[in-house]
Amino acid sequence: MGTLYLVATPIGNLEDITLRAVHVLESVPLVAAEDTRHTQKLLTHFGLRTPMISLHAHNEGRQLESILQRLARHDMALVSDAGTPALSDPGVRLVSAAVAKGYPVVPIPGPSAVLAAVVASGLPTNQFTFLGFLPRRKGELERLLREAGAERRTFVFWLPPSAPARWWWRGRSPKSTKNFCVGRRRPSWSISRRLHPVAS
Repeated sequence: MGTLYLVATPIGNLEDITLRAVHVLESVPLVAAEDTRHTQKLLTHFGLRTPMISLHAHNEGRQLESILQRLARHDMALVSDAGTPALSDPGVRLVSAAVAKGYPVVPIPGPSAVLAAVVASGLPTNQFTFLGFLPRRKGELERLLREAGAERRTFVFWLPPSAPARWWWRGRSPKSTKNFCVGRRRPSWSISRRLHPVAS
């Protein structure tokens, strides 16, 4: 029985990777990557030649059984394009299935876009809720923001990649946005996506 390692990868600066993450990526027989092209740049930078398979939002259902069969025989690492895998990224179904089958699942801590957004926002950090990507439909968006705005804790969410910077703010008063931490992940020249936290 193999172990599934959830390896956090840099969110914009390759030097953010941990020594343990590099060691795991070097030692496992296989890496399941959200985008093998992105991950190949990371592996090449650190001189690693670990084989990869693709696991993304559009093929996770098809790949799941095959990956579980491999995991039954040997260890495997799961990575996303940037940050901690299975958090607003592919891999949730794989992790759930691995846990259900009794396979060891070991997180390898490291960069987290969510935590980076929270600590750099200037908002209270003792309690916060991560909402992921906001809905694009206006009615759903307004309802979600209205409910969140009534709470005292901090809310963190991502803008859809193509949304204008202030798209989420439509119809919101400055008072009602005091507890929102907005993040946008954009393509960068490096292997990952940069996070631009904005305290509203």
